[in-house]
Amino acid sequence: MSRLRRAAWPHPEWWALALSAVAWIDLVAWSAGSPGGGHAAHANVLTVANRWMIMVIAMMFPLVVGSIRTTAERSLWSRRHRAIGLFLAGYLATWLAAGVSLQLAITTVDMTRWVPPSLLGAVAFTLAAAWQFGVPKWRAVRACHRAARLAPHGWRADCDCGRYGWTVGRQCVMSCGPLMLALQLTSHSVPLILSISALTLFERYAGKPMPGTFVVPAGLAVFYALGAAA
Repeated sequence: MSRLRRAAWPHPEWWALALSAVAWIDLVAWSAGSPGGGHAAHANVLTVANRWMIMVIAMMFPLVVGSIRTTAERSLWSRRHRAIGLFLAGYLATWLAAGVSLQLAITTVDMTRWVPPSLLGAVAFTLAAAWQFGVPKWRAVRACHRAARLAPHGWRADCDCGRYGWTVGRQCVMSCGPLMLALQLTSHSVPLILSISALTLFERYAGKPMPGTFVVPAGLAVFYALGAAA
């Protein structure tokens, strides 16, 4: 085994984090080329779904490092990366379903006809701030750390890995969905995404409600409300 493979072996999540880094680079480049971002109600469904999934990969993959390691540790060494890939496929499928449903709802209702985009963002961040201290939110955060039984080989192992990813993804949508929705309804500015990403990392690994988990979304709600009133 080469020195590089020996160094990477204890960290099977390395390539998922590499994908996250690439997604962050894409977000920065896209934000630089599109000042102010864009609003979901005025964009093509496929384009918005693409931006949504890139944002999910950038922000959410670092949150599931523990689940990725669990998937690798409970799989045969010869198929550990295949198991991780199936886990991530199931995980992303959950977020894709949520994102497409969100975009279809926004396109159908076209809320920006009735509410200015800045005010819509303020409402979204206000609801996200309220959600931060809700019991369902923190129940979902704790559920994200749960492990699962995985078959050792064969199609049952493949199904178990995909199902495990779907289950973890469902809890992540429950936990972080309101914040991601608020981001989707406002500009995809890098400072804004970074602040929410730092918040989700903190709350995921702290494992309990903290004052900062309310203050950040509440402050963003005020920011967008002032923008709406300007």
